[in-house]
This record gives sequence, C-alpha cells and structure tokens, in this order.
Amino acid sequence: MSINVSRITLLVGTLFVFMLCTKPAEGAIYWVGESPACDGFANARDTLTLAVLAAAVTTENDEIRLTNMETYNGIFGDETFTDFKPGVRGSLIVSGGYADCGSGQSGRALIENSSGNTFSVQTSVETLSVVTFRNIEIISSGGRAIYTTGGAEVTLDNLLIRDNRAGISAWNGAFIDMMANTVIRNNGTSGDYGGGIYCTGTNSLVLVQGRLTRNYAVGGNGGNIYLSNGCFVELAGGVLIEGDGITPAKAVNGGGIHVAAGGELFSNGGASRVTIENHSADNGAGLYVTGTGKAILRNTVISGNNSNGGEGAAIYAIDGGKASAQIVVDRVASCPLSLSCSDIRGNIIGNSLIFVSNSLVDIHRSVIQTSTTQQDSDFSALVKVINDGEARLNSINISRNDVDNILQTVGTGKIIVTYTTMVANTGRVEGETDDSFIGLVNGGIMDFQNSIMVDTQGVDNRSGSVVGKCNMVDVPGDMPGSSYFIDTPIFITPEFADYRQTADSPGVDMCQDDYFAFSNNRDLGYQLRPVNDGTNPAGTPGEVGGNHDGGFWESYENPVYILNLSLAGPGALISQVISSNVSGIDCPGDCGQPYSHGLLVNLQATPAPGFTVSWLGCDSGVGNQCSVTMNSNKNISATFNGAPLEDDIFEDGFESGP
Repeated sequence: MSINVSRITLLVGTLFVFMLCTKPAEGAIYWVGESPACDGFANARDTLTLAVLAAAVTTENDEIRLTNMETYNGIFGDETFTDFKPGVRGSLIVSGGYADCGSGQSGRALIENSSGNTFSVQTSVETLSVVTFRNIEIISSGGRAIYTTGGAEVTLDNLLIRDNRAGISAWNGAFIDMMANTVIRNNGTSGDYGGGIYCTGTNSLVLVQGRLTRNYAVGGNGGNIYLSNGCFVELAGGVLIEGDGITPAKAVNGGGIHVAAGGELFSNGGASRVTIENHSADNGAGLYVTGTGKAILRNTVISGNNSNGGEGAAIYAIDGGKASAQIVVDRVASCPLSLSCSDIRGNIIGNSLIFVSNSLVDIHRSVIQTSTTQQDSDFSALVKVINDGEARLNSINISRNDVDNILQTVGTGKIIVTYTTMVANTGRVEGETDDSFIGLVNGGIMDFQNSIMVDTQGVDNRSGSVVGKCNMVDVPGDMPGSSYFIDTPIFITPEFADYRQTADSPGVDMCQDDYFAFSNNRDLGYQLRPVNDGTNPAGTPGEVGGNHDGGFWESYENPVYILNLSLAGPGALISQVISSNVSGIDCPGDCGQPYSHGLLVNLQATPAPGFTVSWLGCDSGVGNQCSVTMNSNKNISATFNGAPLEDDIFEDGFESGP
C-alpha cells in the first residue's frame, strides 16, 4: 500500500493547529456537512477528515454524523482511525444517513470511489482502537472497504459493502463484529484472496452475523471468506454465505470459504442454521481446508455448490494429518428440526462431494442427500478418501444421490462407517442409471458397523480391505460373510424420503454397540440410543442380545414418558417456560407433554423483570436453562423468586396499570 507523505504532513499540521485553537467539544457529537443548518452547529465540520481530527483530541466517546450535505466521493486512499481507545481518545461512532445537521437518521450515507482502502482502523501507541461504523454504504473502492489491524475493535452496524475491489479485512489481532443487518456482496477481483472477508494474523477475529453473497476470487482462493495464520472466524446462527451459482469457477480453492494453515472456522448454527450455498470452485466449492487449518460445522447446511469437474463439491480437506480431526461436522441439540439440522444436500459433483487427502474428517448426525454428478463417471463418489486420509461417518442418512460410488477409497485411504443408512442412491455407468456401488479402488480400508445398505450394487472391492459387523444389506458384494445379514428394512415413508425405520422393521434392535471411540450414543435426531423395543429379542436377524437399531435412526415408538412442569414462587404467574428445542411445553398453559424415550428436552425460562429462576429435577439446570433426558417420567419445578421492578408498582404496592 502506497503512502502519500504530503497528505500525512497536511493532516498532522491541521491537527496541531486544531489542538492549539479549539477547546475540546462538550457534546462529543460532530456533524459533517456544508449547509445553513450546519453553520449553526459549533461541532459541524466540512469534511469527515476534519471531524476525525476533532474527535481525536478529546477523551470522550465521540460520534460523527454524516449528512447528505457533504459528498463522500473520491476520498484519497484511506480515512484512518488511530488509537481511539476509551479513556484516551475515546471510542468513536461514525454514523451516516442524516439529511442535514440536526436532522433525524434515515437510510445510509453513500461513500464511493476511494482510491485505496475506504476506512482503516489501527493502533499506534495504544492497545485499542474502538470504532463503530453505522448506516453506511461503501462502493467502488480501489482497496478494501474496511481494513483493520493491530488492536482495532470494529463493529459494522447496518452497512452495505458492495462492488469494491474487496470487502473487509482483519490483520494481526484485529476484531470485527459484522452485525446481522450488514451485507457484504459483489466484491472481489481476479487473483485476490477473500473477496468478501480476508483475515490473518495471531488473535485476529471476525464474528459474522450478517450476510455474504456473490463475493469472488477468480484465480485466487476463498470467494466469500479467506482465513489463515491465527485468525478465528465464527459464523453465527442464521448466517447465509452465498455464491451466485454460476460457472465458471469463482475461485480456485474454496468458492465459499477457504481455511488455510493456522486458520480456524467455527460455523455455530443453533436453532437457526448456518447456510453455505451456491458456490463454484475448481476444488472445495463450499469449504476448502488445508494444512493446520481447522473447521467445526454445527447445524450447518452446505447446498447447491459446484466443483466444476474437480474434487469436493461440498468439502475438501487436505494435508491436515490424522493427529486430530481437521474438519468436524455435527448436529447439536439446539436445532428444532428432526432430521435436517446438519445437511449436505443438492450439490453438483465433479469427481467427489467430500474429498479427504492426508487428513482426518469426522461427520456425525448429518444428512447427505440429492447431490448429482455433473458428468458420466464410473468413479464419482460422495466420500472419496486418498493418500492416507481418513473419513469417519456416524449416524448419517445417505440417500437419493446420483453418484457412481457412495464411498470410495484409493491407495491408503480409510473410511469408517457406523449407524449409517445408505438407500436409493443411483449411479451412472456408461450413460445408464443404476444403483450405486461402494468402491475400493487400488487399495484402501473400509469398516462398516451397525449400518444399512439397500438399493446398492454392493461392495466393489478391487484390491482393498473390507471389515465389519452387524450390517443389513440387500446385495453383499465383496463384504465378509460374517459382517452382514440379508434382509429388507421397513422405512416409515420412503416415497417421501423418510428413511427412519418403523418399530417392526427387522433392523430394529439388531445390533450390539460398535467399538469405535469416536462414536456416540445419540442418533441423527439427537435421541439417546439404544432403546430396547423388545421386537428382536433373539437377534434374528442381528447379534444376540442386540438392542441398538441399525442405521441412523433409533426407533422410539416404545416407551413414551411424560414431562410435567410446575411453576412456583411469587413470579410464577407472570413468567414463562418453553421447550426450546422440541415442541410441547409452553407454561403457564401447556405444562405437560409426552416425549419419546431418550429424547433430550431443553427448557428455557423467561422470568418477569425483577425475578430469577431456580430449578428442581433437571439433569442440568443453570441460569434460565434446564436440560433433561427422557428416560423416565420427569417432574420439573421452576421457582421464580424476587419482586417486580419499582417502575411496575404503584406507591400503594399494587402493580401499575397501562
């Protein structure tokens, strides 16, 4: 980045004169604009630069209000905000959308055509520079719209950042909070990294709560987000990371997100899922992770991504080693949906949907469904593992995909499968649609346990090793004879892609537990397993004494337990408790509900102002939350103690009316 010495000299001189001639403003609100209304304000400034200089000489927490009476066009390079530390220069708010000085706020201020980065926030001699940008639209900058470094702490509140050379960046320990009302779209240039967000450096942090859409890095990596080298990016629940769904590729690696060495991504979908969709890239169209980069995806949807004939339409993992998982995909209890909380769906496969090379990938409690192969291929795969890589699948619904191989290992690749259902997947062989294979090409290891494989052509083992126990198959192929039973499971409504088993399916109570350390005792619906329905006491088919169901879903038709909730204390009638992850409890009103055995129920209290809640009968009751697993009838008590706030009480002690 070039430095304009003349401009810096001018700004320093202006600041010196300003400090000599002006006493600190008492109001700490500066207006920017040239109009008769602005002439009446002692704190009005003709330009944003002069307002920043004024705010820099006070110790107050200042605000600059941008009016439509000033044209914010063609700013030369950066508008830089340095050392706005509370108690020193004070934190700073830069807020746009004011029609004139003294008017109310409406809309956004438009700032365009900066030759470099539009805004830069940094530190020099202080440890912090705290700046909030609010109600601003930034377009057509020659650099990043927002550039932060060092101890910068920046909040983006109701910003629209579009059509710039690149979006925002965090360097060397900076923190950016991108709020839910902020949109970063259509930014990027050829050969660059992170068209939407670029983040690098130890302790750098970006919290994404808003939306990134159609940002790109053609010829580079990370169309919407690129992170590396000590940066941590968190995607909050409800966030949308979206491409334009158009080929050719909008990035070489990571059309949506590229996590390079040292970067960490946390997709933190809760009751509202994170969505990564409609990206195109040569490899890793949705997500690309390499080296010591890490990614955890909770309650995340990866859909509609296209790998353009390459590998990893949804996920690409490479060179992370196997000491720990490079990528973890999982459903957590906060999602209110039954089946589609962690969802890899409707992607367009070049050679593979999930690609693993010299890395370890864990996928739990997820749906892999309705992806299609881009071209005729005898070797396309949903999960392809090569070069000593390893993929571990636990409680997965793999159904209705168009792909030649459901699973595929090459060389020293390894795939471990437990509690997984593979059904109704079709492949392409010489242009004709047929059932998919499970393929081992030139070596590899597959270990299947407690799983169901129907509507397949069985295992196509060309030179690898297949082991396992207690699987139900329709066509065994090259599976070891002791590892499977031939029978037909009964699904609830397969015509509507509901591949949960009915209580009388032969796959219920079929197996004893697996022996994998990474496995766990909750199924895809986050229900506790096993439940012994007593439908297969002899283990026929299956293992003698088995009470675990084969496949991703544990049958819960028997038994059912009742959760009864009572509210007590002086705040009981004006407080509320609901079940936050499943339907049923909304108390007062509906305070009792039947739930299937093993289901985890989260109760959320909303005490009236002035009251706190205490719990009795919970497995875990902390603050306003109570969690209980339904393995028997449960009686839960929520006691609300305290008193109404003074504003809600008349002097005679009665609650205030309207």
